[in-house]
Amino acid sequence: MSDLDEAKQKLSEMVRMMNPRLVCKIPEETEHGFFQITIMNEEKSLCFPLSEDDLFDFVEDPSRMKQIHGEMEQLIRDLKS
Repeated sequence: MSDLDEAKQKLSEMVRMMNPRLVCKIPEETEHGFFQITIMNEEKSLCFPLSEDDLFDFVEDPSRMKQIHGEMEQLIRDLKS
């Protein structure tokens, strides 16, 4: 498994741990330098742009992981509203 695939898997697992009913889709390729990460429930979906560097930092940098975790929490709250 590549480092990029591992980072994607860890991000997806984090979302699943936050709310197991949500689906996290991470595309294979970036669009304009960003992965358009989609978080969805049964009713709607929201996107979260994340650069490849930020995705790697998510795994390697605890402070960046905490920041992305907070951003995902907000996105999940937005899905509920």
